[in-house]
Amino acid sequence: MDIDKAWQRLEVLNNEHDLLERDVLIVDLRLPDRTFVRLTPGAAELRRNPPKKGDAA
Repeated sequence: MDIDKAWQRLEVLNNEHDLLERDVLIVDLRLPDRTFVRLTPGAAELRRNPPKKGDAA
């Protein structure tokens, strides 16, 4: 595993997607060709069950 490359990938992901501003629990960069992101439980629930249009937030 190349730590420097992982940091560079994280920087690119953050610049392109504001990754570190999101409700992210884990960013796994161990595989050079894949990135795994685990959301916080609340963010994961919202992704599974998005609010319906017209629902109060």
